[in-house]
Amino acid sequence: MSGKWLTYVNENLFFAKLQLQWKDTSSTVAERECAGRAALRFLQQAYVGFLNELAEQRRIKVKIESLADLEGQLEVESPEVISMKLAAAQPDSWLAQLLKQYGEISRPRKNETPQDENIIAATSTVSAMEAAAILEFMQAFINEVREHSFEW
Repeated sequence: MSGKWLTYVNENLFFAKLQLQWKDTSSTVAERECAGRAALRFLQQAYVGFLNELAEQRRIKVKIESLADLEGQLEVESPEVISMKLAAAQPDSWLAQLLKQYGEISRPRKNETPQDENIIAATSTVSAMEAAAILEFMQAFINEVREHSFEW
């Protein structure tokens, strides 16, 4: 295993953490919203990277874009995939929240035309606590999977 995806995942988790720190110290609503959205984008990239890391461990050569892609490439469903499928199905899990929030910031808002910081603040979909919790749970999950995969 070359570990290129492992490095990519770690970088994106680190960048998400930096964005959340910037969000905490930003002085304007627009800066906080920007940092929160950037953190979610880095978390999403880390998630897709982790799927590719798992694929790389199993010598799958195609780029994986979703959990369904990874599942479709496996001959036998892995414990990691089962765990992520269960997490995605639970609305309050880190994975379900990541996918939901990333989906919300990946398309235009309905019937809204933000013209100043107050409108952005009133309609913000990115919560610092939620993004920080997603980061924490995601890192714990990835670390646990990596520990088990290095054991065999």
